[in-house]
Amino acid sequence: YTLSACFDDADAVVSVAKMKNHAFMGITLCTKNLFGLPPMLLPEGRTRSYYHHLIRLSYVLPDLALITKPCLNIIDALTGQWGREWGGVGRICNALIAGDHPISTDTVGMHLMGHDPASDWPTPPFKRDRNHILIAAQRGYGTVNLDEIDWESEVEAPLAEFDSVETDSSETVANWRKTTCEQGLIYQENQKNLIDQYRDNFIYMQGGEVVWSGPDPSNLGSRRQLSGKKKDSALWLKLVDAEEHEGERFNVYEECLKDFAA
Repeated sequence: YTLSACFDDADAVVSVAKMKNHAFMGITLCTKNLFGLPPMLLPEGRTRSYYHHLIRLSYVLPDLALITKPCLNIIDALTGQWGREWGGVGRICNALIAGDHPISTDTVGMHLMGHDPASDWPTPPFKRDRNHILIAAQRGYGTVNLDEIDWESEVEAPLAEFDSVETDSSETVANWRKTTCEQGLIYQENQKNLIDQYRDNFIYMQGGEVVWSGPDPSNLGSRRQLSGKKKDSALWLKLVDAEEHEGERFNVYEECLKDFAA
């Protein structure tokens, strides 16, 4: 990841977030709050849709937390938001949550929202992608077990009714997840040929084929529009880098497909 040089000189990182559900990620608290850190301008940065990508984003967020390690994490729950990050329904909670670890703080925040911190896709509120807080804990960074967290509260869960909005049917989301993983593995299998043809360009893959390539995908519009008539078939965006500096987690796609085969 490319991040601002300000982190080199920073004595500490603080993450302050609102208590909200998120249409894509289920929740947005102190860890999801870090998503805006990588720059979006090329060549060092990536367009928003590159990291804000099905399957990929659930692993990007724990990475950013591990890199920056916020030592003070505050969830503003004086008011919260049900449904989605923009244009959701307001909730009055009259609470503030603070902690010294982003994953533990978010775990308590999820609990107070009425969510199970150990839940995962497709259990609400994770209707589109995996629980990034759980993934961080599974990697050994923090915990989603309230019994392992030293915490106190003057309020009881749930603070209000919370859930993420369902933007698409569960069948459609499952198809998107499955076909996203398939495109990632097709890329891995054909990486040499794709590098020869598209080196240092971005590509969109769908149905096992490259449906777009170019130096900058920033202004192409939404994947919903780009998918054409194949609305249930995911578009997978990738920078064709011969050295694979990004370290794409192809094993994640393999593990995800095993769930569909089970």
